[in-house]
Amino acid sequence: MSIGGRRGGGVSEQEGRSDQVYKDVAADARGAARMACVNLPDRTTERTHRTGGSVDTATVAAIDPYRKSRWRCVLSALGALNFVLIAVSLGLLVQRRRDLGRLRAFVHDVFPSPATQKEVVLNLTRRCYLLRDTRTDASFCPRLFGPLGATPSAVLRLGDCCSGRSRLLILALHEVGVRAYQITLYHRAGQAQHCLVEACLDGQRLIVDPGYGVYYEGPSGEPISLRHLQMGTPPKCVPLLDDPKCGYPSNQYYDFDFRASKTANWTKSRLRRVTYWVLRNITDGAVDRLQVPAFLEWPQHLFIVIAAICAIAVNGAAILLTRL
Repeated sequence: MSIGGRRGGGVSEQEGRSDQVYKDVAADARGAARMACVNLPDRTTERTHRTGGSVDTATVAAIDPYRKSRWRCVLSALGALNFVLIAVSLGLLVQRRRDLGRLRAFVHDVFPSPATQKEVVLNLTRRCYLLRDTRTDASFCPRLFGPLGATPSAVLRLGDCCSGRSRLLILALHEVGVRAYQITLYHRAGQAQHCLVEACLDGQRLIVDPGYGVYYEGPSGEPISLRHLQMGTPPKCVPLLDDPKCGYPSNQYYDFDFRASKTANWTKSRLRRVTYWVLRNITDGAVDRLQVPAFLEWPQHLFIVIAAICAIAVNGAAILLTRL
């Protein structure tokens, strides 16, 4: 074929191959450009809007400042919340320090001279029993903290029911070096009904009731513990004072199922009941003997622990979302 024919009639084989190579190179360049846009080092510009196979940089420029502003507001709000939690926690620690001074004064007034551990426990239980009985739960600070219970100062000043007296006794025993924890008695109908304290003495346990002025013994006068109650050993109530008011009244309210005794009130709310069901299945029933440390009997400490767990969860979720 003549040269004129090639020029007028079509594209030569060599020119066709050149066009194909050009198209392949262009396609590779477009693909590389797209990958570069996806892998931008600035995470706020990773998501781009593509129209017709090209990157719409105007849309990216409009969207990214909005996202940056939104996350900036979220992080600022979290920073303010963290500051408030820290300030409240520091205030509660100051209050707890004052409460500790009042608690130590109470312990010193009750027991100024050395004695056996059992005498210490019984003397402090008598003093807690003689406090004002309100039959209602006291609280500290605003009602917002009501579910956390009362501080020792609130119980000493206002009185309290069995839960507040038990908390006061546990913390007082902790100050004299006696480990103690709460026992919750359950009614035969299934609901939590009353609080006691089990003290861990040298080589034995002692269950005392600061709400009704008694301590527990076995049928033959031997020491008795939570485990004995759960095994069905019937307790005998021994009064702490020569007072006919010491002991439980004879009515259906005090129809306890001692086998169902636990170390916490798990029926106070639906959340507690669900939590107990989960923990009981996970621990195979060991949660019924879980001893709450005296550290968490301070409502200030309890608030700080709960606030810290929530703050860690929220801040961690926010950090993860900013990296997406």
